[in-house]
Amino acid sequence: MRLMRFSYSIEHVAGKALLCPDTLSRAPLPMQTPDRDVLCENKLEYHAMSVIADLPITDPVLNAVREAQRTDPLTQAVLRCVRDGWPQPRDVSPDLTPFFKQRGSLSVVDGLLVFESRVFVPRALQQDMLTRLHKGHLGETKCLGRARASVWWPGIAARVRQTCADCQICAKHRPQPVEPLMPSTVPDRPLQRLAADLCQRGAHHYLVVVDYYSRYPEVAKLGSLSATGVINKLRDIMGRHGVPEELRTDNGPQFDCAEFRDFADEAGFRLTTMSPHHSQSNGQAEAAVKVVKRIIQKETDPFQGLLAYRTAPTESRYSPAELLMGRRLRTSVPTLGTNLTPATVDSQHHRVVLGERKEKAKANFDR
Repeated sequence: MRLMRFSYSIEHVAGKALLCPDTLSRAPLPMQTPDRDVLCENKLEYHAMSVIADLPITDPVLNAVREAQRTDPLTQAVLRCVRDGWPQPRDVSPDLTPFFKQRGSLSVVDGLLVFESRVFVPRALQQDMLTRLHKGHLGETKCLGRARASVWWPGIAARVRQTCADCQICAKHRPQPVEPLMPSTVPDRPLQRLAADLCQRGAHHYLVVVDYYSRYPEVAKLGSLSATGVINKLRDIMGRHGVPEELRTDNGPQFDCAEFRDFADEAGFRLTTMSPHHSQSNGQAEAAVKVVKRIIQKETDPFQGLLAYRTAPTESRYSPAELLMGRRLRTSVPTLGTNLTPATVDSQHHRVVLGERKEKAKANFDR
């Protein structure tokens, strides 16, 4: 009982490796050993009472458990086995088999059947005890921790898990599990796949369109939040850069309407809307919106801020402008004229680097 508070492991060490203890054991000191056990009766009794006193169960509930144990035939049968000794394994009845397997941890403390330092709860009180353990609608781990600190019966862990799983209130308020990240494939060329979203800064609204291949952002200030206003800005952008194969958007009313679908059919691109209330599925557009918001917020001249972003190198050493147009853009930063000459972009290298970046982001997100 004194060792119940500890969790220890036993390791066998060969006698030839125990040099000092083995030597001393061969030459014991002449001393008288007491006839009685080192742990006298009073100490055992005091320790048993301390176990009862430390149990996290209120006195009324403990008295109810004591009365239930007294009237429960199964508990009385286990108590007799604990006091008088267990029968041979072949003679154990099916009802006593779960207790027989744990017989080394069963004891009687102040008339109560105890498993280690946990009180055994008879079948009549088990459902009530499960309700008490689930008080506050704590999670499975917390409920199991409360049970392991106070009460026990065979199969209690499975009953606690089932109680938590069957709780309708917990199911109603349970947060949705985070699904593994599913990165999109890297496009083969620029403007093959675009993402669009709306953002607001102050009283103004903007349409943000970003290319999945180059991450080149296009920003247009909206005069109207209607589908017609968004379509007119998209016509202007596609008139400069061309029509994409696919446009990904959220389920905003400007995009999820018959007028916008008719525009997609007329222009000749595929419209893909993301999951509602799950902005992560349109992550490319969301990331571009964050960049545009920061530029609009920090820069007095947002056009120069956007130009700086479009000319900043990415992981593959190419800037979004180079990946989209095949040339560098001239900025206020001095540069040689030869650097502005159109040059061929190593598309394969860029796609490999972008794919590795996506895989690394997935690994970090999933971890």
